[in-house]
Amino acid sequence: MHFRLTGNSSSQDPNLSRNYDTLRHGHPQVPMNYSSIANGQAGGPADGGGAMGSSNMQHTHSYTPGVAIPTLTVDDVVEDLGFGMYQVKIVALAGLAWMAESMMVNVLGVLGPEIYCKWHLSPDAEAAISISGFLGLMLGCLFFGFVFDRYGRRFGMIMSVGWSAVFCLITAFSSRYVFLIINVFLMNFGAGASSLAAVYSTEFIPVKMRSTAICIMNFFWAGGASLTSLVALLFLGHSNSADSSGWRSLIASCSVPLFLFVALAYKYLPESPRYSITRGNPIDASIVLKKFADENKRNCPVGNLVADQVSTKGSIGNLINSYMWRKTTIGICTIVFVVRFCYYGTILQTTEIFQEQDVGSFCDLQGALGLYRCKAMCKRLHSHDYIDLLLTTLAEFPGLVVTYFIVDRYGRRLSLAAVLAGMALGYSVLFFCPGRQLTDAAFFVARALAISSFNTIVLYGAEIYPTNLRATGLGLCSFVGGCGMLFVPVVTEIISKTSSRLATTIFVGLAAMGAFTALSLPIETAGLKLGQLNL
Repeated sequence: MHFRLTGNSSSQDPNLSRNYDTLRHGHPQVPMNYSSIANGQAGGPADGGGAMGSSNMQHTHSYTPGVAIPTLTVDDVVEDLGFGMYQVKIVALAGLAWMAESMMVNVLGVLGPEIYCKWHLSPDAEAAISISGFLGLMLGCLFFGFVFDRYGRRFGMIMSVGWSAVFCLITAFSSRYVFLIINVFLMNFGAGASSLAAVYSTEFIPVKMRSTAICIMNFFWAGGASLTSLVALLFLGHSNSADSSGWRSLIASCSVPLFLFVALAYKYLPESPRYSITRGNPIDASIVLKKFADENKRNCPVGNLVADQVSTKGSIGNLINSYMWRKTTIGICTIVFVVRFCYYGTILQTTEIFQEQDVGSFCDLQGALGLYRCKAMCKRLHSHDYIDLLLTTLAEFPGLVVTYFIVDRYGRRLSLAAVLAGMALGYSVLFFCPGRQLTDAAFFVARALAISSFNTIVLYGAEIYPTNLRATGLGLCSFVGGCGMLFVPVVTEIISKTSSRLATTIFVGLAAMGAFTALSLPIETAGLKLGQLNL
């Protein structure tokens, strides 16, 4: 392979000064030895002494004996090799993980009404099912953010999805309410790593294609949401019996793409070369980049492969010790809180409206809580409700198209602010107590803009954090976003049935707060290389 590898070890160490001809294509006479990295310089006389990130560095595809070889970062190699079939496979695998996680999250929206009827639960007990799932998401994203940065992207992806697959299947066989609550929590604990799949995929993508790749991944997420509605229609939409076990089949079916991902990932998913090089494993990074070049049918650039930062293990303390990172993290966490609340709030609020058969408008939910508590009522969703739910989930696709056309043209911050402001306007329609069709339209628009804002803030977070803090930073922000999700069932299943206008005010107020926060983010990341902003 056409890389000379450098790491944290000295080239004078006889155990490390070995010839790695098997990793190279071409020039077996050029040894691939380690040399030290210090202060952004590649040490050792054989390394050419080039500074990392030098603006006059030339990428060549041939080696001339006696000529100094330039240093290369993973960013340089990724930009040189471009976008090709290798990245298509990476995005497809990460997208499959996202689709599977989306199915598990969206199934919470239809599970509550079904279990309410089967086990004759109170509204508070029904809300507890969603709360347990969101609590699992909240804690899982924090835990797996640590795993991604400490033990690797590949290990974190396989572990999180495998965890979800096992407990998703176990949940389908829950025989008691308390077991269901525990299993839903554990199932969604693994799904907490869903946003971190974007961290993994962006580390393989050139700058110009990064927003496109994240949009493609979000199409998988939207596909998972739509597939959940279709499967729910298949197993639940044509059954009128409250004793139906269709919900078990629904949950079990959600485990299929999870197990499929684990099988494929174990064989085909590589470790991120950015992670490997920052953790002092340049040989591992070199192997992945060679395969990258081979599958894209490109020649590897010649140079010493070095880290663009000398990395320590990421920690939350690194995010709060610096004023810039502290301000940035608070801003991202606030927006993730808003986006997750609005996105999942839209999902649960939609099913609440469909569940209440006599609702003519969103405002007619008011007073329904007392009706539920005074009567043992079982209002299951019917086939036409699942069809309407499917149409609502399809809103995510135009939302992603909007993201694709605006994030590069207008930048991440302005795009976020505009989309969140539009979401606030969409929710404002509910103040006027519209009928069922206009209410559905308002939630359609809100869901489209919610997924658009989710796509943009994940892209922004993946771009702004350095490699050793990328998963930790997004994991922390997802944890804070999970706090917002915990309040969703309270608003959609309790507050909206006592004061619909108060529920609307909460949605509008949070969306507006998110728009102002987006404008206050300190740095625009459009066009930045990953890791360009270091601590």
